Amino acid sequence: MQTLKKTLRGIGSALGLVLLISLALAWNDISQAQTVNREQAATIEALQDKIQMAEEGANAALAIIDLNLQYLNIYYTIVSETQRDRVSVTEIAAMSQAIQEMTITYHRDGVTASLLLALIKRESSFDPGAVSEAGARGLMQVMTPTALTHQALVGYADWESESFDPMTNIRVGTAELVRLRRLWIRDGNETPGDSWTYTLHSYRWGRANTLMLMRTREKRVPVPSLEYSVGVRKIQLDYVSRGMDS
Repeated sequence: MQTLKKTLRGIGSALGLVLLISLALAWNDISQAQTVNREQAATIEALQDKIQMAEEGANAALAIIDLNLQYLNIYYTIVSETQRDRVSVTEIAAMSQAIQEMTITYHRDGVTASLLLALIKRESSFDPGAVSEAGARGLMQVMTPTALTHQALVGYADWESESFDPMTNIRVGTAELVRLRRLWIRDGNETPGDSWTYTLHSYRWGRANTLMLMRTREKRVPVPSLEYSVGVRKIQLDYVSRGMDS
């Protein structure tokens, strides 16, 4: 009996040792697996970061391509509309840059390249040196008092010397256009996305004159006075049909 007990104890100790060794090996395997899993997770995370960076880079590249295509579209549209003996390549490049810049700056206000091109064509026929009988200057026919109200925003130094500069003139003209647009929307006469009728009319004739016409015509702009805004809209739709803004 004593011999049997010793034998059983020996077997139990051996089994216990085997079990301990097996558990130790199992924990080691688990630890290694966890290490591998952590390494794999880190590798996967690093790959995901690289993929995200690649996607962001691709999107940035596509955005740059879109901007370049928009610029070229604006540039060649102006070339087709201008008289080469009156407008230099440098001035056309400046016009294109300014128009593109304004569409980005005032995107939320609905300013588009087709709108600015149409307005410039209607106002000055793309002549940077145009001067009206009333004294309006440049591509967007900006009056001096109007320009002075936007000096701080646009950041030009001297209107007398810079009024015919395409960049300055378009920036000032667009700032005034957007100011008027916001006022008409605020007053409920226009809504985002509509045809800019009151805005364009007041850009041409002044907001005070437009308000006076509205009061005398029961808040309806008379048809003859709509000729300007309708004309601008017609030109704009022509540009849109030729691929502008797409």
